[in-house]
Amino acid sequence: MSFKIDLEKTDSIAIVGDRNSGKTNLAFSIMNNYVGSKKKFLYGYPRAVNGYANISSWTDILKLTDSIIFIDEIQKYIKLYDKKANVELMELISFLAHQKNVIIFSTQLSQFITKGIEACIQTWLVKQLDVGSLKNGCKIRRVLDDTANPKVTNRGMALEVNEFIAADNNMPIGFNGLHTFENQGIGKDWKTANKTANETANEIINGEEITLMNMEVNNG
Repeated sequence: MSFKIDLEKTDSIAIVGDRNSGKTNLAFSIMNNYVGSKKKFLYGYPRAVNGYANISSWTDILKLTDSIIFIDEIQKYIKLYDKKANVELMELISFLAHQKNVIIFSTQLSQFITKGIEACIQTWLVKQLDVGSLKNGCKIRRVLDDTANPKVTNRGMALEVNEFIAADNNMPIGFNGLHTFENQGIGKDWKTANKTANETANEIINGEEITLMNMEVNNG
């Protein structure tokens, strides 16, 4: 049975996993199953999707209230490895929660998620990833260590594209653990879909991505 997340009970969701692991489809599955009154926005997404409003300005995000905001591959816009950008992201998550918003973001660069950001995120969804690349003591490793399933060990994972590990201690019993979701038919819309995590990280370190300090995103 497909798993559903009540977006009225969380203010932030991080979806972490390797490229082509189904992170974007998982995000749309969560949002498409939402039946509440919050409006749904896609930040910097490369195409229009029915039922969602596209926005491309950080200024517009800060104006939103009682909304759901999805940022796919957040490392394209925020230097996750940069301390100042990490502080800005923490402030952004806190501000959006205060405005009764829900922020959902995905990334393949789990190694750049600091303990400060970890503390700001309520709900964690983990897709297939390289367990060996995880830092000792990081939140994702603790989530996997707490998951009793033969598909998840301290040496590796063997998740299908429609599977993920959920973790949120504020949710009811049965939330944490391995679940499945229905494919939403969302293709990989980014031109960089075939790049490895290391290649993407190298681009970020070389300063080619757009940072939080830029108020407008160039989608061209």
